[in-house]
Amino acid sequence: MILIQDSLAHRQDARGSSCVGDQTLKRQREASIAHSQTARFRIKIADILNDLTQSITEFLQLLALLDERAHQRKPRIRQEKEACDERREEQRRHEREEYDRRKADRAKCEARRHEMMMTLLASDLTKRYLICLNGMLGR
Repeated sequence: MILIQDSLAHRQDARGSSCVGDQTLKRQREASIAHSQTARFRIKIADILNDLTQSITEFLQLLALLDERAHQRKPRIRQEKEACDERREEQRRHEREEYDRRKADRAKCEARRHEMMMTLLASDLTKRYLICLNGMLGR
């Protein structure tokens, strides 16, 4: 009977130690799973950060490229503006010359008209004077 009790006690101890071993294994598995989930989560975070870093790097490179192109365009834009200003100034000068030429033509035309009117007036006055003089002499 003692032997049976010892055997039962040993079995209970074995079961208890087995339970303890099972719990230890269970904890190890849970820790391993938690660790692998944490590792996967960390890998995902690292991938996301890597993507963000890459995107930021590409964005900064794009900004640098746009800035460089803007600096390259500045001289061309300045030249185009200067050329446009020169064309505008040339157009103004041409319009001013045309205005002055027309003004001079009008002045010449007005002078000829005035001269012609004075000639007609002088002719008419001479004619009237002669008519008047003939009338006086003929009386």
